[in-house]
Amino acid sequence: MDAPERVQQVHEAYIHAGARIILANTYSVTRRRFSKSEMSGRFGSLNRLACEVARQVRDCTDPSVLIAGSLPPCAPCGLPDR
Repeated sequence: MDAPERVQQVHEAYIHAGARIILANTYSVTRRRFSKSEMSGRFGSLNRLACEVARQVRDCTDPSVLIAGSLPPCAPCGLPDR
């Protein structure tokens, strides 16, 4: 995550707008995707950071807000039929 402060601002905006659930910024952080790049060793730390940013914002704004993880579709599901 290059700009955790920007992600924090988005979480804050959603909570202030009345969101009851926010999504941790984990959509593309998957082992499969990272295994093919130089970032393979950062899979766990990036997921933890995304969840920690969401948790910090939630705890400082509205502790009743829930936090959900976000995953992309499984790789074969997103491919067109051949």
